[in-house]
Amino acid sequence: MPKPPPNLKTSHLKPPTRRWFNQICADYELESHHQRILLVAAEQWDRATEAREAIAEHGLVVTDRYGQLKTNPAAETERSSRILFLRSVRELQLDVESPGEEYARPATLPSAGRLRAV
Repeated sequence: MPKPPPNLKTSHLKPPTRRWFNQICADYELESHHQRILLVAAEQWDRATEAREAIAEHGLVVTDRYGQLKTNPAAETERSSRILFLRSVRELQLDVESPGEEYARPATLPSAGRLRAV
């Protein structure tokens, strides 16, 4: 398994996300600022996953202290984390699968080719 760049700590990432991060670092020639963007993407993927787990446990709608139904705050966390993940991957111009996803990768899109596969 590829090792993470020595200047970035990835121990807080979930194991599938850490493997994804390390594989991208091994497959692409990333500059240090690209590695940091990739780390942000990985962190946001984990945050979205945690929010999905909270929604699965408590439901999409919860009751507040006044007995009123409201959207689970985890739904907004999931939404914003997914958006940040997608923006980070788009910024890197990578056409990769998300961590832990088992479906096929979409067709390759034309890109400016800033990053090269190693």
